[in-house]
Amino acid sequence: MTTQYSPILKLALPVQGELSGTWGDVVNDNITSMVEQAVAGRAVIDTWTTDSHTLTTANGTSSEARCAMLELTDTGAALTGAGTVICPTASKIYIVKNLTGQNITVKTAAGSGVLIPNGRTTFLFCDGTNVVEALTHTTSLQLGTSTAVTAVLDEDDMVSDSPTSLATQQSIKAYVASQVGGADTLSEILANGNTSGSNNIVVANGQKITTNTIDETTAGSGVTIDSVLLKDDTVNATDIETGSISANDGTTAATIANSTGVVTVPSAVLTTADINGGTADGVVIGATTPAAATVTTLAANTSLTINSTVSVTAVLDEDNMSSNDPAGLATQQSIKAYVDGQVGGSLAAANNLSDVANAGTSRTNLGVAVGSDVLAYDANLQAFVTALTLPTSDGTSGQALVTNGSGTISFGSAGISTGKAIAMAIVFG
Repeated sequence: MTTQYSPILKLALPVQGELSGTWGDVVNDNITSMVEQAVAGRAVIDTWTTDSHTLTTANGTSSEARCAMLELTDTGAALTGAGTVICPTASKIYIVKNLTGQNITVKTAAGSGVLIPNGRTTFLFCDGTNVVEALTHTTSLQLGTSTAVTAVLDEDDMVSDSPTSLATQQSIKAYVASQVGGADTLSEILANGNTSGSNNIVVANGQKITTNTIDETTAGSGVTIDSVLLKDDTVNATDIETGSISANDGTTAATIANSTGVVTVPSAVLTTADINGGTADGVVIGATTPAAATVTTLAANTSLTINSTVSVTAVLDEDNMSSNDPAGLATQQSIKAYVDGQVGGSLAAANNLSDVANAGTSRTNLGVAVGSDVLAYDANLQAFVTALTLPTSDGTSGQALVTNGSGTISFGSAGISTGKAIAMAIVFG
């Protein structure tokens, strides 16, 4: 009868009288070495087919399934995702270390298994049908040099108050909810950390309270912050420090300069203004007694009255002064244009007639001496000339001044000599 093999570890089972002269080699190679592999052997798994690997088995010779430790690697990057390792359906303990970069499940071909996360080592065993965790209970657990945990408790009230027990998520949630529900007033909440148990909220230096709305406790009483009363859209304070004042839409209405305190207002509409003195932008302002004012531009919306005289309502720039307004002032340009237009330019500076009220001065300014070129001024002649209606334009060559007998003088053929006509023209000019 030939040598048989054990069903689990595949160790040699020699038959009596079979191995005469060779039993030592069989015991050493097929029994002792295989037991050593099963107890302390390590197999490196680095081949994968369709994200899976089946452990090798062999009778009496080295195999992956017999090894105590399995080290999973993937140096060829054959794995495309989570993988599986298939072990024989025979009872066996395994220590599995996963270094593949993927999650690996160790299982039997038809049974269930245990998932080993990448980078983790797990103690497993096959029960002949499925692969299960080898360790599910311990009396204590210690990580590093931390506190040794002896229990995981599910107590909603945490009555054990154990320094060596962990609490379940459900018990932590229930306990917190019960504690918050039991402190549902401000005084109860503050009392947990404030021995006075008052209703005052005390914030340490450097901390802050952030909120969008602060409501008054009693309607109409307002809210006081550091002695400043905020009430019904008004601020009641002795001193307010600010750099600018803005409208509700954020438009800046005024700015206040540091150091000087100068207030700059781009635009203001004042119904009544009582300024008791000083200056406003260089303008001297009086108190109860009016004072002088020096301004660059003075604008009056309706009228301007100077010392109880005529109330001026407009300054007009009309060259013909057609408005004839008794409450309107005329500009220099319009006065000049109107006067020049009325006198036809005879009083312009170029004519050098500086004194039309004194005939003698006028003749002197014109360079005309009495007695040589013109006749002396005569009152009777003046009266005569005044009574006559003289022509407004010059006549044609050879004409003379003639009268119609009714005081109207015109140019015409009078049958007088040229010398007399010239003399008359000089006299009546």
